[in-house]
Amino acid sequence: PLHVAKARQREFMVDHGHDFIELVLVSSGKSLHRLASSTSNNASYGIIRGEIFAVMPGEVHSYCDSKNFEIYNIAFLEKVIAAECAELAELPGFAALFDRSRHTRHRHLYLDITRRELAERYLQAMIYAGSSCSPAWKLQMKTAFLNFLFIIGDAEVREREPVKSTVQTH
Repeated sequence: PLHVAKARQREFMVDHGHDFIELVLVSSGKSLHRLASSTSNNASYGIIRGEIFAVMPGEVHSYCDSKNFEIYNIAFLEKVIAAECAELAELPGFAALFDRSRHTRHRHLYLDITRRELAERYLQAMIYAGSSCSPAWKLQMKTAFLNFLFIIGDAEVREREPVKSTVQTH
């Protein structure tokens, strides 16, 4: 129900969706994040190092025009943080990412270098715990994940208008 990985992305990724929540922290490079819509109102947003965004279950997205693009990808089911959701929802960064009823524009969070380094340490701790044979690995992962969510909860919220792009996807 909770997984994190660090991955270098190709220049282009096809449209895809998930049945889980995906949180993305851009650790290097840049890309265009494309959100596909069933109404043909596709939108693309430029993303750079330090930005975080969420892709909710059923949303279709892809990346294009990526340059040295590396991300931390956190995949999780809502039940992992169900007990903490009410308290987390009080944090502005968390609410900006997950309360889709409060806005129509795409929202990203931006972490300055200090917060980004701390957030990456928690993500690395999750990767380590997930590969561990320790009996406490699930609790270690969840604790590191909650600490990561506390860091992004105070992050700068950036509302984004779609970029004008002639990039075609396949």
